Amino acid sequence: MKSPIPDQLALPNETKEEQYVHQIYDEISTHFSNTRYKPWPVVEDFINSLEVGSIGADVGCGNGKYMGLRKGEIYFSGSDYSGGLLEIATSRGHDCMISDCLYLPYRSSLLDFAISIAVIHHLSSYERRRKAILELERIIKPGGKILVFVWALEQSSKRNFDPNLQDVLVPWVMKNNQKKSQKPKPPKSKKPSKSHTSHLESTNLENLDSNKPSNISNSSQYVNIDTHISETAQYTAENTQDNPPESVKDLETDDDSEKVYYRYYHLFKQGELVDLVQNIPSLEIIQSGYDKDNWFVVLKKLET
Repeated sequence: MKSPIPDQLALPNETKEEQYVHQIYDEISTHFSNTRYKPWPVVEDFINSLEVGSIGADVGCGNGKYMGLRKGEIYFSGSDYSGGLLEIATSRGHDCMISDCLYLPYRSSLLDFAISIAVIHHLSSYERRRKAILELERIIKPGGKILVFVWALEQSSKRNFDPNLQDVLVPWVMKNNQKKSQKPKPPKSKKPSKSHTSHLESTNLENLDSNKPSNISNSSQYVNIDTHISETAQYTAENTQDNPPESVKDLETDDDSEKVYYRYYHLFKQGELVDLVQNIPSLEIIQSGYDKDNWFVVLKKLET
């Protein structure tokens, strides 16, 4: 499989994110939601470890697949920039609102927990990624916990990311018959297991000192994050190097049977996510690790 396109767009950060993140997820919301129905084990274990009665936020909740976990035991408020995905989430009975992850609609020190799953890697500058972490820190009570997941540069899948290229445009391919409205797959309900932290306890900061990403658990099985990439529809770096595209339309395939949507990603290299949060004095890293092409951290807000 060929590599995604290098990000060479001469666009301001907010414009780039609007065209290559926000607009794209609204376009592909139904198709994207149909591939997002199985909770990731580490996220599920984090949610299962929370105390009964906890109140928290799913920042970038998408179709709300995590918001139904432990229903009646904890309370989730969901937010996302994509109206299309929120329409699906609210149709499932979840409490959601449209919101920018850099300006969250919560009072300071209000919530017991927050999760940010596959969101911050869509922000196109260090300053914006750091601000997203600071917003999560702001809305959490002292003693509260935060879980953050981002895509890793060190990929074990077939994407073949260039190890020297962190900012890329990743294709999402839709056949014409997939653009029609489809009923999203309902999330499977699952009772919390008695062992709530089996995945979280199997990794620590020492994992980041090794030369290779360490698996949090050999038994962890994630939904493949991007199973719809087509080799024939992808553009190579040479296609865009001399004439960088300025809009989504410039990257569309000529094949009438399919349409390619490109999403901006900043791929986090080993240690980068830890570095991003380590210089925030009010946050303590409880756990960190790598699993199935993602880096993650579990954070605790300290008493001030």
